[in-house]
Amino acid sequence: MNFDFEYFNNQIESQKIEIVNKHQSANYVLMVLINGLPIDQINYEAFDEDDVIDTYLSLDEAITNESIEGEITLDPNHSYTRMIALRSKIYEMENLEKFRPPSPFSFL
Repeated sequence: MNFDFEYFNNQIESQKIEIVNKHQSANYVLMVLINGLPIDQINYEAFDEDDVIDTYLSLDEAITNESIEGEITLDPNHSYTRMIALRSKIYEMENLEKFRPPSPFSFL
């Protein structure tokens, strides 16, 4: 039996690009949601309806518990939960009170 490595490599490369592009689009949708981008700043060419549905389903998978009051608990190991937590920390750091220590030099 002969194995065509060239054909096999071409198949892997073509599928790899599709998968990366698919994740990139879904991640863009998530970043739009996390950052709360205004409608006029959203690049609608970067994703399609399927990406929005995939992102919704993935976020739904991350929910581990939902209370009657509407509070949800997210799986801390889910990749989207980690991105949301990272954005939350960045937001907190951006809004910290700015502290500038006094300069030891009188002219500054």
